[in-house]
Amino acid sequence: GNDLIWKELSESWDINFYSLYGKEKAGTFPDNYYFELQTSERVSDINISDPFVWNDILDTIKSTPTEKLYDLAQKYDAKNLTPVQSFIVERASTFRLQGYIMPFGGELKDLDNDTLAIVYALMRQESRFIPAALSHSYALGLMQMMPFLCKAMDGQVDCGREHLEEMFDPHTNLLYAVPHVKWLQKRVYHPLFIAYAYNGGIGFTKRHLQNGTFRKGDYEPFMSMELMRRTETREYGKKVLTNYVIYKKILGEPVSLIDLCHMLLRPAKTDRFRTVK
Repeated sequence: GNDLIWKELSESWDINFYSLYGKEKAGTFPDNYYFELQTSERVSDINISDPFVWNDILDTIKSTPTEKLYDLAQKYDAKNLTPVQSFIVERASTFRLQGYIMPFGGELKDLDNDTLAIVYALMRQESRFIPAALSHSYALGLMQMMPFLCKAMDGQVDCGREHLEEMFDPHTNLLYAVPHVKWLQKRVYHPLFIAYAYNGGIGFTKRHLQNGTFRKGDYEPFMSMELMRRTETREYGKKVLTNYVIYKKILGEPVSLIDLCHMLLRPAKTDRFRTVK
């Protein structure tokens, strides 16, 4: 029964939490992803930190037939436009190829590989690496920083930020986002819970964990993952955890998704909000 289901999931081309888990059980790993693109050394003057510029590009992508998207991707062949190129290549392949690129390395060069994997896992989900990303709730830039959080952090980030629009600059965005991720890491130690906290807030995550979730039992930890009432955070967590496993592999520190799932049932290993009874 269960083995057949995992086998079926392992045969999916889509890279997601359940297919990755199934592949690991089958002793395989996805092979339809890339982490770099053959880009030229030229630097384009197209400014993808400008939301108006990005909106125009997005309109062009949406109005281009799928079979012409690879040609469109070539137009953005420049080392500062890799996020746009990757965005288009994924769509050109109808997502059969999935991009796990690692842009803005200069801003992240001081991070250890584990934190780097978490930051990229979040960034991929938040903005698909597009600096000018802007959500309906006014979350800003690469790491989709909320205005209230930026204002709260102004005192500890020494960059003299005056306007929220500055969060579209990748360097500024990461000056705020990285310390926030590190702050979360001191409270929750598991990539799934870091994702929950990044998306839903640390208070929400604390309440969720103290509500009897992620304890040893039948169908755990999947039951606790799927019964989370906040749909957006529930799905976001699975996606970020999947991204994290892929990035750890790319960075030469492969981790087991199965082991990470077992770890969810050991509170001492995952968070500081629960004491083991």
